[in-house]
Amino acid sequence: DNPGVAADYNRLKGYIYIQRENLPAAKEYLSKSIEIKWRDASAHYLLGAIYHAEAKESGSPKKYKKAEEELKAAISINSRLAEARLT
Repeated sequence: DNPGVAADYNRLKGYIYIQRENLPAAKEYLSKSIEIKWRDASAHYLLGAIYHAEAKESGSPKKYKKAEEELKAAISINSRLAEARLT
């Protein structure tokens, strides 16, 4: 059992569910990925993007806060993500 493989599997499943527009399932898989491997910038970024989309739709300050937390975690793990957003 390799935790890195399990984290990657869950992140990939989360991404697939994003593509299928099933955000609840995507959040579940991405959250599992982060539980297994916290330092996965991509999983944090994708989860933050979901929360941001939900916040924009609902206007929920709680969802905006969750989006901010996940995106900050992603950038703290991989600062290149911040550069990519600016270009």
